[in-house]
Amino acid sequence: MGTTLVLQHPKYNKTKLIQISSKGDKFYVVGTRPVELYEGKTKQDRLSTGTSDERKAHRMWDKLEAQLYSKWDKQLNRDPFIELLREHWPNNLIELEGNDDPANFISKYKGGKVLACEQIWLSTDGNMTVVNELFKHLDYYEALELRDRITPKTNPYPINIQQQEMNDLREFITELDGEAPASQPKQNKEKSEPVLNKTGCPTILEMLPLYEQDTTRWKDVTIKEKRTSTSKLKNIAALLGDLPIDQIRSHHATIIARTLDEDGNAKSTISKWVRSLKLMLDWSKSTDTAIARNLTKQPPENWIDHNFITVKDVSNY
Repeated sequence: MGTTLVLQHPKYNKTKLIQISSKGDKFYVVGTRPVELYEGKTKQDRLSTGTSDERKAHRMWDKLEAQLYSKWDKQLNRDPFIELLREHWPNNLIELEGNDDPANFISKYKGGKVLACEQIWLSTDGNMTVVNELFKHLDYYEALELRDRITPKTNPYPINIQQQEMNDLREFITELDGEAPASQPKQNKEKSEPVLNKTGCPTILEMLPLYEQDTTRWKDVTIKEKRTSTSKLKNIAALLGDLPIDQIRSHHATIIARTLDEDGNAKSTISKWVRSLKLMLDWSKSTDTAIARNLTKQPPENWIDHNFITVKDVSNY
């Protein structure tokens, strides 16, 4: 019997993905019931993935886990949607009579479920982790309406015009503050996919020369390892597009993993690619190199203060 990665749910006990030899080496999603649902010595529920292939089992894990939680919700007569809203309900609404609780808010307004979700999106500054959980509780048409409400309307102008407008605005704001505009790294001419750089942040390939030249970073690394790592970063830029480093998010690691997986690469290869990007972002987050810092801020700050890329996120891809 083998046990792998453990997930955590805020209301229920942990679930595990377990391979059971007596069941033909099939993988099962196993969860411990809430105390209220214990039946004598029976304290767990489990659902079969129907497969002994670990990759396939991992892909089914979330769905089966959700089925367990839904089953327990019904048995406990709980409404996980309202509970999730309450966890993030904004203070400015709590102070208004009739809007102090999301259940009241929903019953008060037509289309209240979607409006309540929009309020959460606004109050959390567009935190998509929370919003994506809310989507799970909406029907198709409600989901369409919410997506429309929270999705910025497409700018009709091409990227080069948008970029010039953004640069002009940043220059105007900087001059308004009484400071000369900070010099920006040269734009990369070989981007595989144009992206709108809202902050003027250096891209992967613009930051790469600084990264390569930092002797402290490569102090205990062989020349071959260094070349391999920087080569992977160039390939990542070709794959994702030469993104500004402050636009790199966790889903980009998934794109890398999916692409390499489809090409038949081993898990170890996938992890090495993602690790190369993670290490560069770690360096960017902590380095004091002038060009690697946002000089328009007073005092200057690193372009990024959080690294969204983690190798463990793709270790079981």
